[in-house]
Amino acid sequence: MLWNSAPDQLSWGLSLEDLRSSGDPLFKQLIHYPHEGGTFFLSLLSMLFIPLEGIVPPLSWAALLVDTFSRAVQFLAARKLFGDRTAFWFALWSICSAPLMLPWATVDFGLHALMSFAPFMLISAAQRSEGSRFVLGMLCGGLASLAYDVWVFAPAFMAWEIAKNATWRVGLRRILLFVAGASLAFLPHLLLRAFVDHGFGLEQLSVLSVRGLEKGDIDPLALPQKAWAVISGALPGSFTLERMDQWNWRLAASVVLLFMLLGSAGALRLQDERSRARGLVILTLFMFLLAVIIGPFFEPRADGHGYLYYRYFPFIAPLFALLLLDGFAHYRPLAFVLRTGWVLGCTALAAIYMWGMQPYRTTNDEATGWVLGRKYGDDPTLLFRIIGRAEADQRSALVYGAGWGLTAALFDRREPSDERALLRFEELWAQVPSTEKPMMRKGVLRAFDAGITPVLDPAFSPLLSSATER
Repeated sequence: MLWNSAPDQLSWGLSLEDLRSSGDPLFKQLIHYPHEGGTFFLSLLSMLFIPLEGIVPPLSWAALLVDTFSRAVQFLAARKLFGDRTAFWFALWSICSAPLMLPWATVDFGLHALMSFAPFMLISAAQRSEGSRFVLGMLCGGLASLAYDVWVFAPAFMAWEIAKNATWRVGLRRILLFVAGASLAFLPHLLLRAFVDHGFGLEQLSVLSVRGLEKGDIDPLALPQKAWAVISGALPGSFTLERMDQWNWRLAASVVLLFMLLGSAGALRLQDERSRARGLVILTLFMFLLAVIIGPFFEPRADGHGYLYYRYFPFIAPLFALLLLDGFAHYRPLAFVLRTGWVLGCTALAAIYMWGMQPYRTTNDEATGWVLGRKYGDDPTLLFRIIGRAEADQRSALVYGAGWGLTAALFDRREPSDERALLRFEELWAQVPSTEKPMMRKGVLRAFDAGITPVLDPAFSPLLSSATER
């Protein structure tokens, strides 16, 4: 019942329930976040599972189906790239690590886990020397329009092409064809973002915005420390889902890291007909880690744990596992022992997590309302219609969260001198049903409590307090 703890999935599910009931096919209700085009197709797929919603929510059914497809693609690509033996061990790892990997698929914290097949597909396609680089670019751009994680393949492929071609001119020509194809395939997604309403009207997101996180500051002096935290803690820690400020889980992550170092070193030293494929895998992994370290999206924390903290890493974890299982072949006398140790270790971590996980009996309604407020706050009529689809005992918390989310979206990074934001708030407040205003007002003021993110300018608090009394 982990979906009860996932406000993104709960709010998305309510939106789809309203869409089915109202019969009004709004695009912004079918696509959850603008930068995740894949959510549109998941929404459509979930409609097929409405008869089974008494067992598992429709979105979770859809995610499980896509996860099955993703694992199948990964296995077939592993077999093509590294042969039957490595593919067998990879399939075994995939099954045994399911309790750790599946929750990312069934609980929506982005499409990172469900899109983990993309690098496998792209790396496999790139191995065809006679294959068109323009078509490969189109495949990359199309997959990237479903989830932006896929873009880490592009710089990896460019570096790989330059390195493997005899002359830089040949490599450059193939790169230009790739870029042309990727741009053409990604263009429809950009046009949709530019001209179709995706929601989140209060935030005025740019065409390439990722939940507004790109507005965060990047401190170059902090990058070495962040790199160490990601490589030594967050990456291996994602195979445990536990917090790294506890010595036992830190030790477990260190063992995972040791396996990663051994497998990576082995892959680098193997020289055979599969070396080029390994090179592209390694470059893709490197570009992913570089994006996590340099980008403003992930912030390491000593107490970080769980899906929200580790959500980016399941996109690359299967590819990393494949590289390690292949790289262990370098240590020929110990290859079987290392592979067995890796699979059994991940199995143990998955079992510990699975047995220790308690079901979520109640839904996370305040956070769900927060997401709804941010997405539909510019349309109070639709916002309260969606909230009305929830159970009666959930609605007060949803309204409270909606007030909090609306305020956060409208006043984040705003100065008190911004009269337009205040006028916009008053305009929206006038459209709130009078019966909902008391609870909505509490949510509005909640946005200014200590420890709440995003941190809003406290000077707005008395102004909004006065505005909501009317």
